[in-house]
Amino acid sequence: MLLVAGIDPGTTVGWALLDLEGNLVVSGFQKAFSLDSLVAKLHGFGHIILVGCDKAKVPSFVYGFATKVGAKIFSPRHDLSVSEKRAVTKRYNVKNPHELDALASALFALKNILPLTKKVFSALEKRDKLVLFDKVFDIVFSEEVSIQTALLIAEPEVVEKSASSSFEKGVKEKDVLQLYHALRRSRKELGSLRSKNKKLTEKLSALARDFALLKARSARLVKPKPAVVIAGEKEARIRVLSSKLDKLEIEVSKLRTLVSSLESFLLRSDVFAVKHLKNFSFIDVGRFSWKDGDVVFVDDPNEFSDKAVSILRNKGVAVVLFSKKPSQKVKSRLPFIFISGEGLVVECFDSVVVVDKNKFDRTVSSSTFLEKLVNEYKKERSG
Repeated sequence: MLLVAGIDPGTTVGWALLDLEGNLVVSGFQKAFSLDSLVAKLHGFGHIILVGCDKAKVPSFVYGFATKVGAKIFSPRHDLSVSEKRAVTKRYNVKNPHELDALASALFALKNILPLTKKVFSALEKRDKLVLFDKVFDIVFSEEVSIQTALLIAEPEVVEKSASSSFEKGVKEKDVLQLYHALRRSRKELGSLRSKNKKLTEKLSALARDFALLKARSARLVKPKPAVVIAGEKEARIRVLSSKLDKLEIEVSKLRTLVSSLESFLLRSDVFAVKHLKNFSFIDVGRFSWKDGDVVFVDDPNEFSDKAVSILRNKGVAVVLFSKKPSQKVKSRLPFIFISGEGLVVECFDSVVVVDKNKFDRTVSSSTFLEKLVNEYKKERSG
């Protein structure tokens, strides 16, 4: 179940959980309640995707809770007034002021995502896929991808079963999933670095305060570092972490662009995707799962291992598109039909190559190709 949380931090912590229809799942309050205790208490009720507060400036307790549960944060443009909070919570049977503040925070956060919930609901209702609402909405909201992409991620097995035209859709869908998981890993690393940067900044601030206290005591014993030097060292550390953050931001941006490009190809019927290998090495072939009838694009088929070739042959791979022309010796030794990729390739990615379907179909239906196929069959029979 997807949930929206409202948190009222302080000496007495208040909390409230709502489902996406605005039903109150649980609320409560407790004095001297730690962040880890609150996370443990609310974890079992469902998947919290959004955390709201009643302050324009997000309190560190709320930020820490959202980070631990992997949720986004909503804060109002201005601090919510007592009258605003009482107005939105009057239909709920909640009396404690800390619970009321938390409930109001959750309701304002829920209101903020209401247009998106309606949009996803409408799209799934048209496709008769409302059973997937929670999964699709979570992906659309958390990962900021389109509803179409979220559907591919949410029900890959259904997409694969409905793919009637050989292997094309299965391969495309797999690459979308690979890019999606790579994007999630990058975001997780980015969040971790941000958290470390924040903790380091806080630690440096604490060290600066400690240093100020020790400075007066140690002035006669040791010569302290000048303030300029200390500030420079702190700035240098922060710059290093900021640089790492910038690099991860760039990587995330590249992955977004890649996902967008792949989405555009998914919607076209005149192209299909094939797996992309650098060569026929065992390591490169082992990166993919294979099925009967797969077509593969290889940069240099002249580099191969017998073990990798055996895997492809046993899996029923017969047609190989290439960039670098295979030698006559390789052609005679390897059990594949080789076709030049020149003129057939539309776009090339690290793990997949997009091929013009019409040109490919014309190539494989040509008399020259059929003659090659017959010769290969005769050769295999005679061997």
